Amino acid sequence: MPLLHTPIALVLLLLAVTGTCRGQWIEAVSGSGSNAPLVAAGPANLTNCATAEEMFGVTADSAVEITNGLNYTQLGSFPTEGYTYEDFAALGDATLPWTGNADAVFKVPAFKSKCWNTSVPYNNWASCDGSTSPGACVTGWSMYNASWMVIGQLLCTGAYPVPSSGFSEDTPAPGNVSVILTNQCSEYRYEPTEGSSSYYVITDEWGTQWAMQGMPGGLPASQDEWDALMGGVVLPDGWKLSVHEMSGPEIHNVYLVYDACLLTILVDNMGNRYHQLTYNVPLAQGLLGGVQCDATGAVPSNLLSALIAAPVL
Repeated sequence: MPLLHTPIALVLLLLAVTGTCRGQWIEAVSGSGSNAPLVAAGPANLTNCATAEEMFGVTADSAVEITNGLNYTQLGSFPTEGYTYEDFAALGDATLPWTGNADAVFKVPAFKSKCWNTSVPYNNWASCDGSTSPGACVTGWSMYNASWMVIGQLLCTGAYPVPSSGFSEDTPAPGNVSVILTNQCSEYRYEPTEGSSSYYVITDEWGTQWAMQGMPGGLPASQDEWDALMGGVVLPDGWKLSVHEMSGPEIHNVYLVYDACLLTILVDNMGNRYHQLTYNVPLAQGLLGGVQCDATGAVPSNLLSALIAAPVL
């Protein structure tokens, strides 16, 4: 497989631009040097939130994400007629400084779409929410013969209950989950579809629920295959897996702390991915308070701790 390398000019551009934007975002979130504590507004009700189909005319049942190992900016892209899942898979981990598995994540049937209202860290929620043009604050690039958009910034990764070491989004051992915290101003749209009116939900030991969003390698073709797949899920003690029946369309929100849109993702031992669905306790009193989530350096560790510890209004 040929090695693909990011042009040096692109790397330098990313470093220069992200350095400025990162500083502006940190200043905004930290209250411009104020000692006042950060206040969590709770689940974010985003306006001007546009899907990939609305912005780029792309409709896909899977998506690919990679992370810049220099500034932890996250990019997302979608298989299209001209650039397939196999093309993404061929990227592998050779796309330095971009890291992460280039395998596509396939959406569960109930997961209709996802929308974004800004590209963090190049823009922030406070300046973009409510703007008149959908997608105006979403930044896009062409790279590796595909179109990518900046979807967020990786803040920390970890595992529970057995800690992991270093930056990792790997599939954990049975009885553990991987934890990924990002700053991503987005929302998930779920709704019943023909033949499917439900999705799997994890309830953790703090009572917080997590909605299944996707899995690697494609969806099971039958209910027997679904049962076999989910029967292999082994969660931490005190956690449970159940099926949630939908009565109509649902919107799943990220968690807004000032202008940071905190999105927490879980990965189970089968590689299935879940996003936080309910916010029944402050983040620091739930999973993020019990996990060793190693900061990537995207923001200072003390600011990351303040974001997680912010009280609920």
